[in-house]
Amino acid sequence: FSGWMKLDFNHKTVLDAASISEGSDMSYWDSLLAATMRQNAVLNIYTENSKDFKVKWLNVVNPFERK
Repeated sequence: FSGWMKLDFNHKTVLDAASISEGSDMSYWDSLLAATMRQNAVLNIYTENSKDFKVKWLNVVNPFERK
């Protein structure tokens, strides 16, 4: 799909992810995703896995959750 943009991470992102994981009790892989998002100014995530993203600066939306 031509409208998608691939985001990459670097050594700083990996260090940020380790810090996020340690400070928020998130898994390393979820922390790496969050750190990559923050590095690229993406502050919204739509996921069924909303309970695992525990950082205040990230807006987490479960599209399947009824309000």
